[in-house]
Amino acid sequence: MDVGDPAADDGGVGAAVERGAVAVFVLTTDVGSENGPKISGAGVFLTRADAEEAQSLLAAKVAACWIETLPVAM
Repeated sequence: MDVGDPAADDGGVGAAVERGAVAVFVLTTDVGSENGPKISGAGVFLTRADAEEAQSLLAAKVAACWIETLPVAM
């Protein structure tokens, strides 16, 4: 299940990435538990396409998952 993209309001990170800035894409999951959400990083990808593919494979196995775009400073 995709709960949307919490990184959609990313303060301009997405626009910077489109202009050629370097970023990685983190697939984050919420596996849920009796004590509340258990949020964890599931993987880091160099392309959004790879992150989306992993998300599609993982989505049925977790309560929620989404992709966060993280800029990389060099």
